[in-house]
Amino acid sequence: MKRSLTRSSLVAAFVALATACGGEAPPPIGNACDTDDECPAGLVCSGGSCAAPRDAGAPLGAPEIEIFPTTLDFGSPQLGVAAVQQLTVRNLGDATLTLTRIEVVEADSLDEFSAAPTGLVSIAIAPGESLVISATLVQQDAELDRGELRLSSDDADEPILPVTLLAELKGTPVVVAEPDVVAFGVVTWGELPSRDVDVRNAGTGNAPLVVSTVEVTDETGAGGAYSVEPLLVDPATGAETPTSLPVLLSPGQSTLRARVTLASGGLPAGPLPAESLRIISDDADPRDAELLLPIVGSIIGCAAPATETCNGLDDDCDGTPDDGDPGAGAPCTAALPGVCASGTLHCEAGALACSSAVTPSPETCDNEDDDCDGVIDEDLLRVCTTACGSGIEVCVTGGWYGCNAPTGGPERCDGVDNDCNPATADGADEFFLGAPCDGADGDLCVEGVTACGAGFLGCSDSTATTTDLCNGLDDDCNPSTTDGSAEPVLGASCDGADTDLCAEGTRACTAGVLACNDAPGPALDLCNGDDDDCNAVTPDGSGDPLVGAPCDGADGDLCIEGVFACAGGTLACTDASATTTDLCNGDDDDCNSGTSDGSGESVLGAPCDGADADLCADGATICVAGTLGCADSLASALDLCNGVDDDCDPATLDGSADPRTGGPCDGVDGDVCAEGLYDCTAGVMTCSDATATTAETCDGRDEDCDSVIDDGGGALCALPPDVAATACGGLA
Repeated sequence: MKRSLTRSSLVAAFVALATACGGEAPPPIGNACDTDDECPAGLVCSGGSCAAPRDAGAPLGAPEIEIFPTTLDFGSPQLGVAAVQQLTVRNLGDATLTLTRIEVVEADSLDEFSAAPTGLVSIAIAPGESLVISATLVQQDAELDRGELRLSSDDADEPILPVTLLAELKGTPVVVAEPDVVAFGVVTWGELPSRDVDVRNAGTGNAPLVVSTVEVTDETGAGGAYSVEPLLVDPATGAETPTSLPVLLSPGQSTLRARVTLASGGLPAGPLPAESLRIISDDADPRDAELLLPIVGSIIGCAAPATETCNGLDDDCDGTPDDGDPGAGAPCTAALPGVCASGTLHCEAGALACSSAVTPSPETCDNEDDDCDGVIDEDLLRVCTTACGSGIEVCVTGGWYGCNAPTGGPERCDGVDNDCNPATADGADEFFLGAPCDGADGDLCVEGVTACGAGFLGCSDSTATTTDLCNGLDDDCNPSTTDGSAEPVLGASCDGADTDLCAEGTRACTAGVLACNDAPGPALDLCNGDDDDCNAVTPDGSGDPLVGAPCDGADGDLCIEGVFACAGGTLACTDASATTTDLCNGDDDDCNSGTSDGSGESVLGAPCDGADADLCADGATICVAGTLGCADSLASALDLCNGVDDDCDPATLDGSADPRTGGPCDGVDGDVCAEGLYDCTAGVMTCSDATATTAETCDGRDEDCDSVIDDGGGALCALPPDVAATACGGLA
């Protein structure tokens, strides 16, 4: 019994340990026992050891497979990070169990689950022994993952056992883009600056953020001036890798970097086109699913300065849009009533606008809107008189109407005998006579009573004005005046806690305390001749962002050989070098891609002689592949016998290349024999044949070279040949 008790304790400890480590505890099969009561629930005592009840169809002397657990739950793994779970396979039978195949089957098309070992196998597991199989999940998409790990064996009643594989998505993706403005600042025309915006998933859990679109809008038609390159940034090393969209981002993992590049050479000077960087993701909040980050900045300079026009642009590239009030001066009708409608055009905010040329004047009773407030003859009154006294009448459309002079009535406090009875006191009928009132001081405090004196109702309040100090109290009894409205320093200029010395704020009363409302942010000292930061110690332009920036001077090249400096309130370039001309050397010497190589060579286009045999300059000097050469495409000029130096070489004789020179020729004798040579003399080809005429003899030869033998050779030679031969003694 002692041995059985110890084994039971081991069984309980094994179960407790497995349960404490999480999940379902495996049954401690194989522990020694004498009865079923000594085995944990679900096991029986078989052959002196605890074992699972044999399957109804499992015969004795056969293998029996058991797996634990039957489900592998991978929880919520991170995107792209391997998660591993283990499965135990045991043989509960009496014979060796052989695994023949281990296969992973998935619910979707991505291969995210894997197992080791896997495929066709032949693994023998002895009775009571076990095998551990590892299953791995590398999540690649934003979907719930499901699959099965199928085990094939020679267990006759359970030849294939499936193990469920699952993982879940938790949390909500949240898109964050930093910074929220693509700020290029001041860009010099022709530059290609870039700005980065980092997009990351700030959500919780493991739900990935799908970023499908990163582009620049084209609301103005100039969106093509921007390009966007998406890059993935490793959070550990900061290394950048080009990528394509869509991109999945897990919380706390890689960042998608949108690199926006501006091609400023295709834009005019002035503010950048009002475009935005658009980022579209699957953020659940519709306000963030499409982020529009404004692109801001400005361009200075341009390719070709033009005449300034009223368009809000710096057409003449002098740094000031619409300077000189272009297009102004023409008469126009202003959007004002009355006589103020007459105006003159002026350039305002990039467009011509009509400004009134007439100054409003006090209204008179003339049926005109003299003060240009849209109402004719308003609030015009004058005194009128009746037999009982004086009154007031009103101007209506150029005429006076409605005189209210008394005709006899209640006695008012107006210095007039309203009831036409001298015995009644002035104002005797005023019903509020003696009522409490506020005097003519500046406060609204009721400190007197109403009385009539000298024809006017007045208040007996003779106290001085109670001023409203900054103390949180309504000192002047006037709720419409603000606390401290009578403080002598209220509204006075003051300098706040910024770094400049400018009094850009005013004294204000807040919560019963006087303070300076100078908004934070220093005033930069620009190069304009003014002390913008109100600090005489800092030089003019010390805060100007252009001071020290590279620049090109007023020379003829485009080479940036100086920097901007502030002198006399004006930005100027320190480039004092002379114009760098473009020589023929294969380099862009003048830094101007619009000029060809060698365009500054003084000999470019000059006449020249090519590689032919003459010396004639019948070509032009050109620059090819960084080398000066001659574009002489004519053939060599031959020196003919014409008295002209055809080959432009004074060393060669006239006619030296004439094909007739030195050739055989016949002189002016009577034969046709070429007994001389052609020679060029004074521009004329002559023959040197000075021999006499060669006479024909009767000898069977053609002495005069006329292709006829013995013509003119004597009378005998005129006979038939056989006779002549006999007569001439056989002369040949």
